[in-house]
Amino acid sequence: MSAAKTEAALPGCFLKSGITYLQGVRMTSYSGLKYRLETASRIFLAIVGGYILSAFAAIWITRLVPFEARYASITGNMLFFIIYTCAVIWTFANIKTIKAWLGICIPAAVLGGLLLLPWSGQ
Repeated sequence: MSAAKTEAALPGCFLKSGITYLQGVRMTSYSGLKYRLETASRIFLAIVGGYILSAFAAIWITRLVPFEARYASITGNMLFFIIYTCAVIWTFANIKTIKAWLGICIPAAVLGGLLLLPWSGQ
């Protein structure tokens, strides 16, 4: 294979020196322990981190909506599932694992930290 660009089998992809590029993103194929650890890390983040972020967000939504208590609780619980789904999608949509971790952990830490403040109680 020459060093020049050659068209790959997939549309929008091209090969250069044995590495597949897709719209400017370098796609390397690596296998082994690193790949398995990154995948396990994302699964753990999606399940545990997404749950924690969604729970803190649902608590704040329940406290902040100007509804009667029972309706505020239902609203927070329904929005919990939407936030959880978005957190799982966010975890696997990022190319870099560290960006996924920061995108879930920072908002969860902020929302959880605000719950510890004295004025946040009811």
